[in-house]
Amino acid sequence: MSAMMTRIKERAQRHFVPLAAWALVTVVASMAGPFGTFEALAAPARVLYWAAVVGAAILLSRLVRDWYRGKALRRRLLGRAGFALGLGTLLFALNAALFDGMGTPRHWLFLVLAVAVVDGLIDAMLYLMRHSFAGPDAENSRAAEAAARFLRRLPIDRRGPLIRLEAQDHYLKVVTERGAEMILMRMGDAEEELRALGGVRVHRSHWVNPPAVARHQRAEGRDVLQMRDGYDVPVSRSYRKAVIEAGLIAKNIGA
Repeated sequence: MSAMMTRIKERAQRHFVPLAAWALVTVVASMAGPFGTFEALAAPARVLYWAAVVGAAILLSRLVRDWYRGKALRRRLLGRAGFALGLGTLLFALNAALFDGMGTPRHWLFLVLAVAVVDGLIDAMLYLMRHSFAGPDAENSRAAEAAARFLRRLPIDRRGPLIRLEAQDHYLKVVTERGAEMILMRMGDAEEELRALGGVRVHRSHWVNPPAVARHQRAEGRDVLQMRDGYDVPVSRSYRKAVIEAGLIAKNIGA
C-alpha cells in the first residue's frame, strides 16, 4: 500500500511541476508582453498566445530531455541546441505570419537565442521546484529507477546491487552482487546514467558504488579501495578529490 501511494505521489509530482511552470510562465509573459506582444495583442489574445507558446516549449523540452537522458554531455548539448533552433524557427514562422516586420533574419536569430536562454531558465526553475517538493523517498526512488534502467542491459541472473564498473577498451565490465557481465557502453555514458545513484568515478577506468566499498588502504604510496567483491580498485590522483568528498578517503591520509 505504501509503495502504491509513493508511486501515485511521484506521478502527481511529475505532472504538477510542469503544469505549475506552464501557468506561472504564461502569466508572467502575458503581463510583461515580451517580443512586442504587449503592443500587438489585446490581453485575451496575449494570454492565448503565450499559453500556446509556453506549453509547446515545455512539451518539446520534455521530449528532448527524454531523448538525451542518460546520454553523454556532448549529446545533451546538441539536444539543447537543436531544441532552441527548432522552437525558435517555429516561433519565427508564427510571428512572421501574425506580426508586421518580424520576418527578418535578425528576428530569427533573436528568437533562437531567446529560446535558448528561456529554456535554461525554465530548466533551472523546474529543477528547483522538483527538488523543493521531493523528499528523501523521491530521491531514493530516482536512484532505484536509474539503477534498474541500467541493469536491464544485463542477463536476469546478473542483475543485483551494483558494486563497480570497469572500462575495458570499448566495453564495460559491470560487477554486481550476482556476478559480472561485459556490455558495449562507454564509461562516461554509464556514469551519467547512474548519476542519481551517487556513484563515484575514482579512476579513468573505474567507477564504484560507495555502499559497496569495504575499506580504503594505502599500497606503495597509492590509494586503493577494497570492494565487497574482493577487488582492489585504484584511485588516481586526478579523481582523488572527488573520492575524498564522497567520504571514501580521509582528508589527512596520504595528502
